[in-house]
Amino acid sequence: MKLYNQLLELEALKAICEGNKADSSILLGALDKNYFYTDCAKQAFERIQFLAKERTEIPSWSELITDPTLSENYREVLVNYNGPDNNVNDKVYSAGLIKNLNNYRKAREMHQISERITAELTKESLDVDKVYQEMYESLLTAKAGKDISQCFTRIGYNSNVDEIIKGLLTGKSLRYIPTGFKGWDDTNGGLPRGKLGIIAATSGGGKSLCANQLSLNMSLQGAKICIVPLEMSKEDMMHRFLANKTSLGMSDITKAENLTREDKRKAYKQFKEFEAKIAESGASIDLFHPTEDIEMEDLLFILKPYEYDAVIIDYIGLLKGVDGDDQWRKMGAAARFAKRWAETTKSSVLILAQLSEDMVIRYSRAMKEHADLMFTWNSGKLSETDGHTIIKVEPQKGRNQAQKPFYLKVDYTKMSMVDATEEEIQYYESKKKGQEAQEKKYQSKEYKSTGSVDSDLYSGL
Repeated sequence: MKLYNQLLELEALKAICEGNKADSSILLGALDKNYFYTDCAKQAFERIQFLAKERTEIPSWSELITDPTLSENYREVLVNYNGPDNNVNDKVYSAGLIKNLNNYRKAREMHQISERITAELTKESLDVDKVYQEMYESLLTAKAGKDISQCFTRIGYNSNVDEIIKGLLTGKSLRYIPTGFKGWDDTNGGLPRGKLGIIAATSGGGKSLCANQLSLNMSLQGAKICIVPLEMSKEDMMHRFLANKTSLGMSDITKAENLTREDKRKAYKQFKEFEAKIAESGASIDLFHPTEDIEMEDLLFILKPYEYDAVIIDYIGLLKGVDGDDQWRKMGAAARFAKRWAETTKSSVLILAQLSEDMVIRYSRAMKEHADLMFTWNSGKLSETDGHTIIKVEPQKGRNQAQKPFYLKVDYTKMSMVDATEEEIQYYESKKKGQEAQEKKYQSKEYKSTGSVDSDLYSGL
């Protein structure tokens, strides 16, 4: 077998540039430079990756073949390629390209291994066990497509934990994205990178609002965020962002025809100031709306090349492939894939989910098993103060994180969430205690047996 196929490599490059958005992104996310052999293809692939990350948009083929950063010789090779046009329109074709390129990559790896074995066998002294182990690991690497030595952490002989230990002791190992919520950040540092988080609440509890506020807060800390709002259009999302970041409320924007020119000018200026502030630090918020139903695996493959700090999926129950009689199993599998993807990309993945009335994730308890952290609240037990809603966010799981609740104040007119004040927290807790006492009173047999006025109200029912 040949060690490479230049026409296949060029075909893959053109497929990335000319295919539809979903399939092109899947290809770009699944491949890396090791899948290519020729210097021309490697350089072109790395240029595509760079432009995709910088602009969150894959360059067209015509743009690539005229790119001045590529050498003239390489551009000439690309220009002279007359392979398939616009034929990457399904997963089968994409999978075929990936499989074929991977076979050539494996062949090259095995060829290199055979040369190394031959070189080792010519030496006068040979540590057979050491060479055997190295060759075995090299074969596994060839199969996996990545250096599996990175999968091992060793303490003792040939230790590789020094950097980890130093990082932990200096506080540099665990990296977090500040959420902007004091109760969360002070306790746990923020949203941990490379981890899977779940935010779950009962229906209408403000999950989407919380996710949007998190994205705004984290972008102000310099983070690149992608939100996948499967329930709302881009107009709906921008409506909420405008209300949050300008002097206008939701109702004002809904009735924009009643706004004065000065109101509109002021709101536009306020939002552009916010946009400039996050752009200055290299941060951004992307809203990704798939053009068709999409599975978790395909979604994350598409987003992989853009190297987001955090991906927020709103919400998991609307993804393709998680419905049906075995929904619990499928949602668990989707969460498991998201967890592994987060670990390998070092991005945070935050999944929104629905809670049942008994405070269990609807359809799938398995999701909790795969999560690194999980926060919940019950929208049926909210407290109102000064026209605002106070929620108590309860941690249900947190690997290496403190299990401490925190309180948020919700303003639905501004579509915002902020930290509740101490006075508001005290109000919430006192009201909650009163509600609980009242519930116990109604539930007690002693109360039911009395002839109280309240019980008499129901005597005729």
